[in-house]
Amino acid sequence: MTTTALDHLRRVTRADVYKAGVLAGTLTRDRQGTVAFRYAEDYRAAPVASTLHLDDGPVVAPSGGLPGHP
Repeated sequence: MTTTALDHLRRVTRADVYKAGVLAGTLTRDRQGTVAFRYAEDYRAAPVASTLHLDDGPVVAPSGGLPGHP
């Protein structure tokens, strides 16, 4: 990836996450850089990752990191 492409990714505030072509959830980044992942309400397939459990709340990571479940 080029530096320009990476710079663009740092400014993305919302991204849809798909698994096997199905919308699984959304990643959002706030102004402080905190990233949160929340499953789509109607997603009923296997978890996106072993650290992203299927539950009601968002999974949050500070400072731009990718969320992982405690």
